[in-house]
Amino acid sequence: RSPNFQEFLYSILFLLLVAGYLIRTHLLFVSRAYIALEQLGDSLEDIRGSTLAATCYRVVVPLMGSNQYVLRRNI
Repeated sequence: RSPNFQEFLYSILFLLLVAGYLIRTHLLFVSRAYIALEQLGDSLEDIRGSTLAATCYRVVVPLMGSNQYVLRRNI
């Protein structure tokens, strides 16, 4: 084998190693970002759910002819 061919093979090996490192780093970044977004979505759902529950029952309507009040759904 000629030295040029051997250098070419080493260059390909080096490029494959660099490409593998970059792909691995990118996949780790994407998976961490996905997990963070998923957790953020869950938190927003919890907040939205508790806010929705609070706004659904915000209206208080007096019963006719009595002093009692009933919570009425505000939908």
